[in-house]
Amino acid sequence: MDLQLEPNTFGPGRSIHIVVVAAPYQYFAEFYLQWTASGAGQVLVDVELIAGPVATPQLLVDDRGPSDRYLLSTNRPGSYVFRATATDAQGNTCFDTLQVDLPGI
Repeated sequence: MDLQLEPNTFGPGRSIHIVVVAAPYQYFAEFYLQWTASGAGQVLVDVELIAGPVATPQLLVDDRGPSDRYLLSTNRPGSYVFRATATDAQGNTCFDTLQVDLPGI
């Protein structure tokens, strides 16, 4: 089995978009995540947010296809850690993690 979790581009060729309004202060960020998985037969992928503004892992998407994407929107800067887990038709699993730093401005 193989699984690759990585940033993808959207808009003008960037994976992260950040908007900050000065008064009153407002922060909005989007991060575009993609994955590609392969294995025996049908492969399904779950993606969790395992660090960032959450205390416990939070399931973002489940039972997605082997080649898909997800757009995270947040109003909090900081480090976000994503974990994707792929499971194939034979029950084999693998995972990949990706850390994304959304800067405060």
